[in-house]
Amino acid sequence: MLKKQYMKKLFATLVASSMVLAATGCGDTPKQSQIENTAASNSESIAVSSEAKSSSETEIVAEPDKLSVLVIDKYVEDFDTNYYTLALEKEANVDIEFVKVSSADFNQKLSLMINGGDELPDLVITPNMGSAYEYGSAGFFIPLNEYFNNPEAMPNFYEHVPEEDRASMIKAKITEDGNIYAAPAHSPSLVNQYYDSRVWINTEWLDKLGLDMPTTTEELYDVLVAFKTQDPNGNGLADEIPMVSANSGAFALKYLMNAFEYASNRNAYYMNVDENGNVYAAYTTEEWKNGLEYIKKLVSEDLFTALSFTQDNTSTKAMVQNPDICTVGIYGAGNYNSFNSASPTAYEPMAPVTGPEGVRWTSYSPIYAGTSGYLVITSDCDNVDAAVRLMDAFYDRDIFVIACLGEPEVDWTTNVPDGYVLAYAEGELTEPGYVILNNIWGSTNNKHWTKYGPTYLSLYDPLGPNGKGVDANDINTTADRMIGLNAEVCAGLYPKGQIVKLEHNAEDKTEYTDLHTAISTYVDESIVRFVTGDMPLSDWDSYIQELDKMGNDRYVELVQKAFNNSGLVTE
Repeated sequence: MLKKQYMKKLFATLVASSMVLAATGCGDTPKQSQIENTAASNSESIAVSSEAKSSSETEIVAEPDKLSVLVIDKYVEDFDTNYYTLALEKEANVDIEFVKVSSADFNQKLSLMINGGDELPDLVITPNMGSAYEYGSAGFFIPLNEYFNNPEAMPNFYEHVPEEDRASMIKAKITEDGNIYAAPAHSPSLVNQYYDSRVWINTEWLDKLGLDMPTTTEELYDVLVAFKTQDPNGNGLADEIPMVSANSGAFALKYLMNAFEYASNRNAYYMNVDENGNVYAAYTTEEWKNGLEYIKKLVSEDLFTALSFTQDNTSTKAMVQNPDICTVGIYGAGNYNSFNSASPTAYEPMAPVTGPEGVRWTSYSPIYAGTSGYLVITSDCDNVDAAVRLMDAFYDRDIFVIACLGEPEVDWTTNVPDGYVLAYAEGELTEPGYVILNNIWGSTNNKHWTKYGPTYLSLYDPLGPNGKGVDANDINTTADRMIGLNAEVCAGLYPKGQIVKLEHNAEDKTEYTDLHTAISTYVDESIVRFVTGDMPLSDWDSYIQELDKMGNDRYVELVQKAFNNSGLVTE
């Protein structure tokens, strides 16, 4: 099937896709003397399934089939010799020729190849791609329905993915024309679902001042006043910073607003759903205004520093990590490495507080199927059977563990020493499934692809992120365990039926994107202006009128339409 017959449908520009790389598998390196390394070098061993599949089961031919694959050239030293590449090639019996493009040029390169009539590689594999439906429905990518609904074509997918998860993964990739153009991924991590709600409080200061953990906005105010005025670090100076955050992520901002109105901008920009299924903009409600008034009060009294709205994470981290003495009482940050180096055991997660009207929410981003890890087979692929074998190889459990952790017994091991505990003390697992020997996540290496392609690992798999073990006696792993505790104190504190996924059809996408860019920018700027006093809250009506002029009603209408057609909600 040649794409030339579809060239009547061309695209002017491919909208740039954001790269969202889940930080699965990161961890601290345990003491090597405690663990016996039983592995040979990675040049002599490739980890695949312990039970070799017969050729009759997998229909793998004797000689490897050659396949060309377009990838983003990032984080991988050498795709050809990469440990993960070799495992995939062995499992699928293929020889991959990589077409490598930089992250900055990827979308433009793919668009030019399609619009210019160039022959496409057999597959395109990327962490994220927002154009699968547009290109697929125009005939450049082949539908994958017949393969994902066929156990014989996808033996790993059916063997390693339970029926319920298979159904949700397939559903997540069905587009409005009924076809699947991109292979689904699903690798949930409990701790990352509350990433936007990580707020940490200095419990040593609470103990010194005889204060309880705050549970309401009123109690939080009193604690912040005490932190500011009662010299909890004991140096005789008024140098304490009661509360701080950074301008990106807005962890503390969302934390505070959730005591008044549910606030989450990760899945749909501060769009909430009422009990009747009607979408509304949280940033236009009286509850939102009340939240701004409370935050403004904290800022005006220097209890929540105004620097939180202008400084980046690096500057915030520097404030928290004062090497000489603790100066920060509460801070919002998703990066657990922000713990104060002067007193690294001082901070614990602070549970959401209750507002004056009894509201107590936490921003929630559940890990749903189909988020990332895109793989498509192009219409120029001459050996679709081989391409499907490669696609199915990604779902082999042992191969996916390589994708997360690297080489077994070199980068990680299941031989967990005594004295090691679960890094994230929550969920159904009771003991560690593995420990990290060599933390390769997030760095350029030759062991994995940083979760390219389709993936699957069950939520409570002992080799998944929730099964990581750390040394209970190592102070450097305290932060890891605190992340798990944060998930515990936030668990379930979100309203049901809220948006966690939307897909806009091609007809609405451009209009939605334009409105979203303009309105979200205006609202973000207005939040800062309101809480810092640059724009008085008496101008609230003018703010609403400006949103009306910008087309906020139409924006909500488009979100409602997408929600009705494809929305997934919190349960």
